[in-house]
Amino acid sequence: METISTLEFDLLCTRGIIHPGDVLLFDYRDCRGFHLTAAVIRSVQRRLLRDLGAEEYPGIEESSYSHAAVAGARGTILEMTTPMARVCAGLNIPVGTRLMVRRPRRDGKDIGLSVGERIVDAAWRDVGPGRRYPYFELLTYWLWSWGLKKLFLGKRFFQVFRSDRADVCSGAVWRWMLEAGLNREVSPEDLRGEAWYPARLAVEENRFRTVGVWQIEGMEGERRPGLAPNGAQ
Repeated sequence: METISTLEFDLLCTRGIIHPGDVLLFDYRDCRGFHLTAAVIRSVQRRLLRDLGAEEYPGIEESSYSHAAVAGARGTILEMTTPMARVCAGLNIPVGTRLMVRRPRRDGKDIGLSVGERIVDAAWRDVGPGRRYPYFELLTYWLWSWGLKKLFLGKRFFQVFRSDRADVCSGAVWRWMLEAGLNREVSPEDLRGEAWYPARLAVEENRFRTVGVWQIEGMEGERRPGLAPNGAQ
């Protein structure tokens, strides 16, 4: 795994190594401070990758990817985050982040640039109006899963995330791909965004190819204090 600066992330985009529409996955374990949303997502997806009847994925390392976004034009990042969907620059990637970049595929081939642009357009339809992040619903599911589920049946993920307008980060990324015309042939269980945790996006072999994994270490390759994820999600 190569260490790069945030400026070098921009170069990966401008040189065409990272394309608009590529899926960006973030592991914040080595970032400073404790970030509740990232911690909740890690704890949920380590054990609940089989929720909604999805195939179990054994990757321990991949379960640490707690946030998903897509690459936009000119090194921008489009993401569903707390408190709402937004666009930011690569310079905002927190120091210490492990970044995995995955390219969507269709029929065994990487998507073309035009499909990637349609993914970006779909993301802007959330980012433009500032669609909210369902933070309360995520915490509700975590409490059901690790609290009442021990005594009762508890709620499955899809019973909490029923809204077509309120997806967590990875669900939004999946929906943007659907709106771009990808993956519409999947099973009903997989069609909805809530089936797609960040960890599942990190290990899915058929619909994505890993472009690269990088460790972010600051403007010039040096650690900078005081940077932390915006809500870690």
